[in-house]
Amino acid sequence: MAGYEVPDNDFSVPGVTSISCDVHKYGCTPKGISTLLWKNQEMRKYQYFVAAEWTGGIYATPTLTGSKNGSISAAAWGIMLSYGKEGYTENARRIREAVDKVKEGINRLPKIFVQGNPLINVVAFGSDELSVYTIYDALCEKGWHVIAMQKPPSVHICVTTANCHRVEEYVSDIENAVREEIANPSKKAGGAVALYGVADRCPDERMIGDMCAWYLDCLYEA
Repeated sequence: MAGYEVPDNDFSVPGVTSISCDVHKYGCTPKGISTLLWKNQEMRKYQYFVAAEWTGGIYATPTLTGSKNGSISAAAWGIMLSYGKEGYTENARRIREAVDKVKEGINRLPKIFVQGNPLINVVAFGSDELSVYTIYDALCEKGWHVIAMQKPPSVHICVTTANCHRVEEYVSDIENAVREEIANPSKKAGGAVALYGVADRCPDERMIGDMCAWYLDCLYEA
């Protein structure tokens, strides 16, 4: 509807059996109103939870999380009506224009490249020569909410209506971080650099899971 061609991504695609949607993201609604669509009723039954022998009576709920607050649903519905198809279409157009500008800006920079060919709203970059995690730390210090990824090492940003007007600033900050990394390739690792460096050197990925569990244990210690 915004004028961009995208590949089929619905139930007409072989193998697609469910479609999830976090409406609180690009739908701009309150959090807690995510939806899950199933290809048919038979598959939907597997999400139900039923306790037929509970001493408190027969308990059945369509989701594992149980009931939801009705006010969230009402707020989400009101917001969706307020935006309407026209509002969401305009948002989609602005976001896609920003995505194209981010891709073009990154591909002009030395020693880094856009991962794949982003078609919707997430743009990731990687490098065969530089530490993208050092660049990630530099972007975080600038106040950007970006995500560090692995296999392959990369950094991505979700382009939204909250940041699509700051594309030039984002690309400029990446450029400055790239220049700093090129000038100081031996900069001491910290933050994400250290974390992902350890992960890369782990001989057994199960160790990483154990370490994460120990970290969560520390958070829950009273």
